[in-house]
Amino acid sequence: MAAVPWRCGEVSLRHGPACGGRDPGARRGTGAGPRTGPGARTGRHAHPQRGRAPVRLGQLVGARTRLASLGRRALPRPRPRPLLPLFEAGVGIDVVHPSADLSPYKLLVLPGHYLLSAENAERIRAFVADGGSLLASFFTGIVDEHDRVHTGGCPAPMGDVLGVRVEEFWPAAVDEAVPLRAPAGDAPEPAPAPASLWREDVKLTGARAELFFAGPDWDDDRPAVTVHTHGAGTARYLATRPDPVAMRAVVDRSLADAGVAPVLPGLHTGVQATIRHGADHDVLILLNHTDDTHEVTLPADRRDLLDDRRPLVRHVALEPRGVAVLGSVLTSTPSPRRAL
Repeated sequence: MAAVPWRCGEVSLRHGPACGGRDPGARRGTGAGPRTGPGARTGRHAHPQRGRAPVRLGQLVGARTRLASLGRRALPRPRPRPLLPLFEAGVGIDVVHPSADLSPYKLLVLPGHYLLSAENAERIRAFVADGGSLLASFFTGIVDEHDRVHTGGCPAPMGDVLGVRVEEFWPAAVDEAVPLRAPAGDAPEPAPAPASLWREDVKLTGARAELFFAGPDWDDDRPAVTVHTHGAGTARYLATRPDPVAMRAVVDRSLADAGVAPVLPGLHTGVQATIRHGADHDVLILLNHTDDTHEVTLPADRRDLLDDRRPLVRHVALEPRGVAVLGSVLTSTPSPRRAL
């Protein structure tokens, strides 16, 4: 059974029988907002490692928060899926706290960022206004750091940045397909595959829709994926969970807007590259996540820090599940222990 919609912008919010019929805004002894949500946690926060040069993409993960589900039998844990396409695109990612310095980054990803303080929302707003790109998924910006529902509608602290107002939540039933369509005159071949898990009744307040819900019980003009210009930057919002192909297309557009390039272009799917920078050197790490051997051609010679028999390499053969640690040549190179 699909859950009954949850209307935003009210302190006392009631769910239907699919969510247990409880009032999450009427917790005993408090006037706080709902502790329910489509996920179990926003994740564990971490600061970028010391000694790392700033990468160009960050994932914001808020302070660890316990969230009840909207109904244990009604919803699985959400997986907005923005991170796998980033891995497939070969870009580097940092997991950062919202209070961290955001200036080194070009793109921020907020996957289901349920808890967001007004202070941290202002930091993200300034980041986008200064030219950064933002990709936020459903159920973002619902409560503040005290677990109180933001007033002014959802996502109130980020509404002007995203250019949308969420009027109702419509969790999908287990295994329910959520049809999508492209804007009129821009229909791709084939049509987008159905989404899943979640949908929201989104009203545009400045954004434009990149994908729409396609019924059958909803009007065709309800946006599913939106994009909005805020200052010198852009912000996208996912009101559902697209399938992997559609999600990759959304992520690719966000990467293009942000000007984010792969760490090492041309890698085979399943081969990962990341760079760690020191004061006078850098170290390139290659990981083969597949069961096949893959050849990697480097743009310049590097020192093989795991094999002293090969002082300089330009071509690397990564064995199945293999790893290569390659230091820069023109500057001093640390020992493998120091590099890792």
